[in-house]
Amino acid sequence: YRPSSLSELRGNDSAREEVRTWADTWEDHGEAVVIHGPPGVGKTSGAHALAADRGWPTIEFNASDTRTGDVIEHVAGEAAKSGTLTGGGSGRRLVIMDEADNIHGTGDRGGSRAITQLVKEANQPTILIANDYYEMSNALRNACQEIECRPVSRRSILPVLRDICRKEDIEFAEQA
Repeated sequence: YRPSSLSELRGNDSAREEVRTWADTWEDHGEAVVIHGPPGVGKTSGAHALAADRGWPTIEFNASDTRTGDVIEHVAGEAAKSGTLTGGGSGRRLVIMDEADNIHGTGDRGGSRAITQLVKEANQPTILIANDYYEMSNALRNACQEIECRPVSRRSILPVLRDICRKEDIEFAEQA
């Protein structure tokens, strides 16, 4: 039941519009974006929904699993710098780097510096996903646009849960 389009994403309406605007104007500014906020608010789902809306294939990796500079440059660098790709809108692909806030200074063996360099040099749209924006280095934060997601209200979640229950033919009590 992950949203397949930004229009299906519930809650964080202003963040959703900011992501859409970032993508619409990416050719003009070429900057990466950091989408941050608490777990479960739709950051990663929003990134994938954006890619689906644009027809951009995704390349996703977890930054905390690839902490060394060499690994990050190899895995993400080629994806973010390569401009050729069959299929997808205008040869674009979306690089999604999850857990970007779990890279810290010298203990990551060059990973933080490599990610900062990557977002500065990428010629593909790049989204960094983070729970805690301020756990990221100043250099990395300064190299990216910022979009904050807030907790999703009960009012936004309830209709989605009801729809899922109905689609799955699950009886439910309104109170539950």
